[in-house]
Amino acid sequence: ETPDGPFSLGVTRPGLTRSYETRGVLQLADAHSLHMRFQYATQDSQNENVGNFNLPERASRTQNDKQVVDLREVSILSERTVHDFHLIWRKDRSETDPASNALGIVVKDAFTGGGSQNRDLTKGNEYEVSNLLYYARDNLTMRSGFQGWRRSEHSVSEDNFFGEFTFSDLESYRAGEPLKYRIKCCDPSFKMSQTQLSFFSQND
Repeated sequence: ETPDGPFSLGVTRPGLTRSYETRGVLQLADAHSLHMRFQYATQDSQNENVGNFNLPERASRTQNDKQVVDLREVSILSERTVHDFHLIWRKDRSETDPASNALGIVVKDAFTGGGSQNRDLTKGNEYEVSNLLYYARDNLTMRSGFQGWRRSEHSVSEDNFFGEFTFSDLESYRAGEPLKYRIKCCDPSFKMSQTQLSFFSQND
């Protein structure tokens, strides 16, 4: 229900996902092989947040993409000893763009209009490396190695940076008497980095 009367509209939310991946093994020598995997994936979701009480002007679009490079080198040092080195690099990006950044209007049990104001951007890089040495005898098995992981991320979130009025009902909206008003401010940017490193040794 809007100030101009009842409103009804069919909603379509198109979504498109694509993923490309290739794998291969390169035999460097009789005892050395390189395993490779590459991946690229994208996702596009349009006309989000529309439906129920949300008018078409509240729509937004989200786009994601991801890249992965996975390399693994396996060396057979002897009939009892194997060396395994693994490296993974991941890069991802996610972006949400609203159709409008206009002031938000929420009228309870009637309609929600204005801009969705959910602009968001997140970019990240991730590195993972591991090294394993495996040794086996008739009555003894030993495994030793380490694993390292690092994640760096930068995000910008501008959720409700233009303000939003909430009205208890349609009559309050017509009278210009809001129930509440809310808005966010200050720096929307966030940066983070994290590193983990572990060592292990095991024998059976």
